[in-house]
Amino acid sequence: ELKALKTFDVPSSEKSGVGSASYNGAYVAFTVYDEAGKMRIFALNINGDPISDKSINYSAEFNTSDLVPCVDDKGFYLVSQVKEDKQTGYTIYKYDSAFQEQWKKDIMPESNGYIIVEAAISDKGKLILVQRTAKNVKFSSSEALEPSLVCYDQNNGDLLFKSPLYDKNFLSVPNQLIIDK
Repeated sequence: ELKALKTFDVPSSEKSGVGSASYNGAYVAFTVYDEAGKMRIFALNINGDPISDKSINYSAEFNTSDLVPCVDDKGFYLVSQVKEDKQTGYTIYKYDSAFQEQWKKDIMPESNGYIIVEAAISDKGKLILVQRTAKNVKFSSSEALEPSLVCYDQNNGDLLFKSPLYDKNFLSVPNQLIIDK
């Protein structure tokens, strides 16, 4: 039988919904979508005491944001889909353990198209993503996808490498990542 050790009231409305949640070994963090375009991130210590409450604007077309624990510094990454005009991309926020923003990186396609993040994981010194890119604005099952594995530096968000996950004979679009040590 599970018993609550402590409760935490999350300010919310009828339209609120919990998004992703993540534990980094010291803190648990979770997102709550307050209304279209507004999201809050809450972080609690292991005793259930709130340590951070941050409000973020996001693209109302998407309510997909992933919190990814940073394995090195007990911080978090927030990977959030964004839309600008006829382009869809994503933004990476890197937060320290007190949820102070360390850096932010916007990733958008070069022309009218989209880049969608399928999976994210962190390893020592880096954030690794599976992304898929298409040249047209609207995705369809016949769309020519360009899936790739991308890796960003934890300290500043610089791109470390990008590797295609397709060739002329094989297309792979994984939706999960695991790092085997």
